[in-house]
Formats: sequence, structure tokens, C-alpha cells
Amino acid sequence: MLIRSGRRGRNRSQEPSRETKKRKPEKENRSEAPKQEPRREHEEQERKHEEHKDHEHQRLAKNYEDLEEELERNLKILERAVCPLDFRPKVMATMWITKLRSPPQSSDDARARNAIAAHLAKCIKDDVFEFEPFSKPPSPDNFITIKKKLVEFE
Repeated sequence: MLIRSGRRGRNRSQEPSRETKKRKPEKENRSEAPKQEPRREHEEQERKHEEHKDHEHQRLAKNYEDLEEELERNLKILERAVCPLDFRPKVMATMWITKLRSPPQSSDDARARNAIAAHLAKCIKDDVFEFEPFSKPPSPDNFITIKKKLVEFE
């Protein structure tokens, strides 16, 4: 049985229920939720950015550690090979080893430093300290510049 309300053509089953009336204020509260969502999204983006930075920092630190280990291996080879050298090549070798132990300015500089050390370790038996550029004291330039000069001499 249909119960008619005071309005023409509508019955109670068509009228909004009490539950629906209660939901309206919730909808108003929901309109406030998007204001908080950008803040949450921003915080989430910041968290992801920090995680990425941490991961990148760890990767660079590991890469730097690998470069340092490689340098130490090459310098040990050089130091063992310096003993039988004559006076002048021995002095030049010591100066170059000291220069190679100095800290690099950047990661590219560290890679160039390792390339120079690897070249010296490989060519030590070929009297590398009697030829340019290693027959002279190392220049105060960064390792990248020295490596470019090395390529010119090869």
C-alpha cells in the first residue's frame, strides 16, 4: 500500500530516507577531503624523493668505494715496481703516486685518476717515468686535464 505525502504524485518510497538526509553533511565533509589529499600526495612525493636521493647517494658511495679500492690496487703495483728504478724515475714515480693519492674534486676526476693509475701500473715495466708526461713532476691540474694530456702523448 502506498502512502501519499502532501506533495502531489510522490509517495513516501520516493522521498529521501533519513539515511540519505544524514549523508548530505558527510558529502560536505568529503569536500574537505580533497584539501587534505594534495598535502598527502605532496608528503608522499617528498618521501619518494628522499628515498630516491638516499638510494642514489648509496649508489654513488658504493661507486666511490669501488674507485678507491681499484686505485689502491694500482698504487700497490706501482709501489712494488718503484724499488728497482733509477734515482730520477723513482723520484718521479713517488711524486706521481703522491699526486694520485690526493683526493679528487669530482666523480669524473676520480675516474680520470684511476685511469692514470691503471695506465702507470700497466706500463711501469716499459720505463713509463722516462717519457712525457710522467718524466716531469705532476702538474697542479685536476686529473681530467692530466688524462687529456696523457691521451695526447699516446
